[in-house]
Amino acid sequence: MTGLASRVKWSALGSSVPQSAAISVGWWRRNHNADRVPCNGLDFDPDVQNIPLFAVSAEIFRGLTSSCYERKMAFDAVARALVSYQHRPFYPVMCVAPIYLFSQSLLLLCSNKRVPGRYLEVRSSLLRIFRSIRHLLVGARPVCAGEFLGDGDSASTTSPPASTSGHRGPTIGSRRRQWDARHLLRPWMDWFHGGLQFQVEHHLFPRLPRGQLRRIAPFVCELCLKHGLPYRPQLLLLGGQRAHHRHSAGRGAAGPRQGPTSAEELGMPGCQYSWMRFNRSSWLEVIESMNAIARERMEGEQKQTRSFSSEELQAHNKPTDLWISIHGKIYDATAWAPVHPGGDLPLLTLAGQDITDAFIAYHPGSTLALLANNPYLRFVGHLSDYRVSDVSKDYRRLVAEFSRLGLFDKKGHGTAISLSAIAVVFAAVIYCILRSQSVWAHLGCAAVMGFLWMQSGFLGHDSGHYEVTGSKRTNRAIQVLSGNCLTGLSIGWWNRNHNVHHVACNSLDIDPDLQHIPVFAVSVEIFRSLTSFYYEREMTFDAVARALVSYQHWTFYPVMCVARINLFAQTLLLLFSNKRVPGRFLEILGVAVFWIWFPLLVSCLPSWWERGLFVLVSFAVAGIQHVQFCLNHWSTDTYLGPPQANDWFQTQTMGTLDISCPPWMDWFHGGLQFQVEHHLFPRLPRGQLRRMVPIVRELCLKHGLPYNSFSFWEANVRTIATLKAAAMLARDKAQPLPKNMVWEALNTHG
Repeated sequence: MTGLASRVKWSALGSSVPQSAAISVGWWRRNHNADRVPCNGLDFDPDVQNIPLFAVSAEIFRGLTSSCYERKMAFDAVARALVSYQHRPFYPVMCVAPIYLFSQSLLLLCSNKRVPGRYLEVRSSLLRIFRSIRHLLVGARPVCAGEFLGDGDSASTTSPPASTSGHRGPTIGSRRRQWDARHLLRPWMDWFHGGLQFQVEHHLFPRLPRGQLRRIAPFVCELCLKHGLPYRPQLLLLGGQRAHHRHSAGRGAAGPRQGPTSAEELGMPGCQYSWMRFNRSSWLEVIESMNAIARERMEGEQKQTRSFSSEELQAHNKPTDLWISIHGKIYDATAWAPVHPGGDLPLLTLAGQDITDAFIAYHPGSTLALLANNPYLRFVGHLSDYRVSDVSKDYRRLVAEFSRLGLFDKKGHGTAISLSAIAVVFAAVIYCILRSQSVWAHLGCAAVMGFLWMQSGFLGHDSGHYEVTGSKRTNRAIQVLSGNCLTGLSIGWWNRNHNVHHVACNSLDIDPDLQHIPVFAVSVEIFRSLTSFYYEREMTFDAVARALVSYQHWTFYPVMCVARINLFAQTLLLLFSNKRVPGRFLEILGVAVFWIWFPLLVSCLPSWWERGLFVLVSFAVAGIQHVQFCLNHWSTDTYLGPPQANDWFQTQTMGTLDISCPPWMDWFHGGLQFQVEHHLFPRLPRGQLRRMVPIVRELCLKHGLPYNSFSFWEANVRTIATLKAAAMLARDKAQPLPKNMVWEALNTHG
């Protein structure tokens, strides 16, 4: 424990050093690791991608695409004008280079890139950014001299142009294109350069402490000479002059390399290095033998189509070993999960089993053709015992028939009309608050604001499941507008939460919509302190949880009135976490818009008690939507673990509940009243769901499955009864977990 604490302490100290200058250590690691692997690759290495200010090679004039920044480095008129005189402002620009590092840090921390410890970095950077002026003159020049003197992959006339489509690893053989400058200074100047003077050695052995770099310089020199590779150290002044000359040329073309031919020319006579604890020749032999073994292994590999049983497939259900089966074909989706458009959690939930029905439910038929061409998916074989149940066959026929009829494309409701109505009502609320002095008018505006949030939520729900317009960009804009800007809730959080809810509907340890300890518990199984798959923590059923759950049937509606506060918290926690959030910056900007207009609107009310009452009434009316979410699932069947293959239809129908209502009330429920149909066909527009009711009911009757449909009042009664049953058991301190099968059976069926 002492050693671990020591490592943590020194790691935290190392992480705080860049942050003391308001520079993100996460950005530094991301940038520096990209620099290490494809060193001086014009399209990979960010240290040589400084358009429009600097260009170290003529290849950059072609407008290469940066792999690190994921954008094209356009060489336009502005870049041409600046690069034409880049040799003159080089040193002045280096004096203010930390400003650029500040901006890169902020862009990364507000982006969707993976940044370990994002929240701590944001906090530390913002606290210190106003005290970092003294760091503006921190010298970046040694790094630039070391990098700019090296030849870019496309700059040398003695090597072929760089490929912008591939990735080359840092092997010794590729040092011909990756050599860097060394500054041969006396040891007493090592403190000034901090190890950067030994760039060749540092790039070859990045884990070697800088105190050892000077000792291995002769060894690296001899290794380069043996293989005919250049190894040219430069004095600091000489290196600066050559970098200055490279910039003044404005071109990347360089003449043939003229390197030393012997160690004596470098001032490193080829003597026996007795201070080294290993023999150079034997070490080279080991490397050569390892390369030979690797070549034989690669040449001997042959792709073979294998068959796997369901038991073998089930063993591959980990994040580092994730297999799935679609239509009997098994794919290795380990690399696909982190970049999956629907997030990694749905794939992790269904890992190690056949997911054909879930795949059909959430993807159009055209997606099936993309599986073979997906570079992140690897076909590994076939499922030997692949079987399709009768109910799954009927379900797939229905999906195919709906696709043939074009029902997934017929939206059935006017998005433009909904947005226009929301805009008109929103403007009316603002006008009434600003112009009226009546308390009752203000309370009426609060109630209307609550309904406005409900309708915005329904529109965001629709746009999250399918494109409500014909354009992905427009659909995304509607999501952010209706979710982040109008309601203050992250659409990224909603997608992450809702996708898991749909895939593992009513799973007590997976579905986040049932995980509300310590406030609510819908099943006795939660009393066992389950571990939440979604929240990645234990849902502890302690004394506080027991006290709150014991009266949950009384606190249900009051809590729903302020449930939005929890959603606000979940939004902020996700946006400032290390989780993957597509369009993180846009999401943060949208939430910021809400927290600007809503407090500003509330502040226009004349008194504090009116302001508090306005917030409470608007939250309470919007709480009706939270009640609707609970009615659809809390009184139905629950289970533990992920859903099983071939049970997709059963799991979705047994864990959902429809609210029967007349068509003229559809606006009030926003499609949530057809929860069974929505879970079976999540891509189906809500305007088509009412037509599916008799079809789904008949299919459930055919296969002996329950079809839950109740009125709004009956659904409320069932939900309260479920909460009360769990509350009564929670009060029994002597026997917190039931031992009789009657209670278990009762709880299983709600």
